[in-house]
Amino acid sequence: MGNIFTVILYEMDMERVKFSLARYLRARLAKIERHMFFIAEDERQLARLSEQERRYLTELVQLHNNYFDETVFRHPLDDQCQALLKKKKLLQKHCSPSLDTYVVCLPGEDFNSGGIEFKEGEVRMVSYKTIKDEVASHRVALL
Repeated sequence: MGNIFTVILYEMDMERVKFSLARYLRARLAKIERHMFFIAEDERQLARLSEQERRYLTELVQLHNNYFDETVFRHPLDDQCQALLKKKKLLQKHCSPSLDTYVVCLPGEDFNSGGIEFKEGEVRMVSYKTIKDEVASHRVALL
């Protein structure tokens, strides 16, 4: 009876891990889709993606460009609209992440950033722009 209970617990834990991993991967793909132009043009962001994610991003951008060519650019637009869309400034601005978003973070060591003193193990809520370099260098964990 005890072995059956243990097996059931292990199976439940495995299902929980599978669910969490699937949710994490869906969230990553959603971020790639939401910020595809920003990521595609920034080498630092591209380097953070796995090979499969880079391939997905490349195909997504190509699919988006083909769709725009076949739908939006097929019909005559005034010169100003066409120039704006061709430069993709409108779409890039829309697809860029907001660095002013506030995040909850946990510093792994003491440091100063943006005039704010961070203590190791002290949970803080700050603008992402303030700590983006520390997050990239793994000095801060986002919660």
